[in-house]
Amino acid sequence: VQEAVTRGKFDKYIYSNVPNSFNPSLAYGFDVLTTLLHDDVIDKSDFRRGKKTNNNLWGNKNSILTGDYLLGRCFEIMVEDGSLEVLKLLSSVSSEIAQGEILQLQHEKEVETLEKTYLEIIGSKTSSLFAASMRVGGCINDKSKNEKEALTSFGFNLGICFQITDDILDYYSDKIAFGKVIGNDFYEGKV
Repeated sequence: VQEAVTRGKFDKYIYSNVPNSFNPSLAYGFDVLTTLLHDDVIDKSDFRRGKKTNNNLWGNKNSILTGDYLLGRCFEIMVEDGSLEVLKLLSSVSSEIAQGEILQLQHEKEVETLEKTYLEIIGSKTSSLFAASMRVGGCINDKSKNEKEALTSFGFNLGICFQITDDILDYYSDKIAFGKVIGNDFYEGKV
């Protein structure tokens, strides 16, 4: 991503390989990449699933700016697409993720973090993204309000399960299987 953005080839590549009907999904994908790029900088992660992180390869400044670029493109694509429902959804989930990151920072190194606080953090940081992903699918397929709510609920709960599993693996896995340094969350005070 970094190389394509800096060489000005990113948009040309994306638009030559993705049909217009996928614009909301593409925008959502940019939003996800943005959160991963920023999260790796915040967490000082050198690896994600066994691969070097963007900040490890290119540095924190480039990683943040690439994430900012992708977020900007996310919203440009949604404006071009004209789907106000998806634009509103991606705008609100971006804010919610940032609020979750801030909440996590506020509770850093608290050994006695309450379950309620933990669930609020992962609900904002991870589950909101999963929920939005599922809802975007309902939006671009013109599903009913009830179907969109069911998709959102499923995505949110799947996100909770994913994050709890990821956090458990941080304590009980090995670097080869997990693809990142084990215990990193603990050492960073994310108990």
